[in-house]
Amino acid sequence: MANEQITFDKLPQAVGYLTEQMEQIRQMVAALQPQASSDKHRLVEIDEACKITRKAKPTIYTLARKGLIPAYKRGKKLYFYENELLQWI
Repeated sequence: MANEQITFDKLPQAVGYLTEQMEQIRQMVAALQPQASSDKHRLVEIDEACKITRKAKPTIYTLARKGLIPAYKRGKKLYFYENELLQWI
C-alpha cells in the first residue's frame, strides 16, 4: 500500500493503512519514553529533604524562608515533594 498510487476508490484502504502505521509509531514512541515514577511525587519532611539535597537543616530552613527551594508549610512543619527537590538540585 505504501508504494501504490492512491485513487478515490482506494481511499478507505489508504486511511486504514495510515491509521495502523500511526498506531505502530505511537507504540514505538511510548516504548522509548522513560517511565515516569509516580512514587517520586511523595511528601517528605525536613530530615529526608536534608538527605536528598545533602544540606544541613539550618541551610534548608534558610533556603525555604527565602523561597529558593520548593517547600510547603503546614502549621509549624515544612514539607517537600521529592521530585521537586530532585529537579531543584
